[in-house]
Amino acid sequence: MLEVSETTTLVSRIEERLTGVGSACFEDQWAGVNATGKIVLIKRGNCTVNERVRLAKLHGALAVILYNQAPGTNYSNTQLNIDDSKIIVPLGLIPLEIGNAWKGRLAKGETLTVNLVVDSGVETRESWNVIAETKDGDPNNVVMLGAHLDSVEEGPGINDDGSGSSGLLEILRSFSKYSGFKNKVRFAWWGAEE
Repeated sequence: MLEVSETTTLVSRIEERLTGVGSACFEDQWAGVNATGKIVLIKRGNCTVNERVRLAKLHGALAVILYNQAPGTNYSNTQLNIDDSKIIVPLGLIPLEIGNAWKGRLAKGETLTVNLVVDSGVETRESWNVIAETKDGDPNNVVMLGAHLDSVEEGPGINDDGSGSSGLLEILRSFSKYSGFKNKVRFAWWGAEE
């Protein structure tokens, strides 16, 4: 069962047979694979995730389960871009050890049933910037300083960009002690990763 609402929020509860494809990076690697109506098991590495998932959708797959190319659960980023949302299928990520075990069972002809639940959304959201500038200084010659207020999933948060935002605030506080600037100075804190 795959449900897509009018607001483009994707909630998937897929219980289907699993099929293996190999690396699935190129069209020719899908030859002879019947992915229609199935969840596809694909190993990471060698090409981008969105290329694999796009090809899976083109071949009728309901979803993709990627298994990591390195042991353990220390996964690197698997983010997809907003532009990919219309050309991909739901995606899950499992450890190499589990992926290899499933691949071996599939190779022996066993039928595997997987229950994949994906709850995600794609939407446009409004974001705001905070801008302040000195009263003094030439408005035709502006020096601008900026930092972003948010972080990214794989980022360290307080260091990206909490340190930049707080550093910019401290510079602004220092400016309040002085007057008579030759140039106007503008400070910006951006939302939505600049």
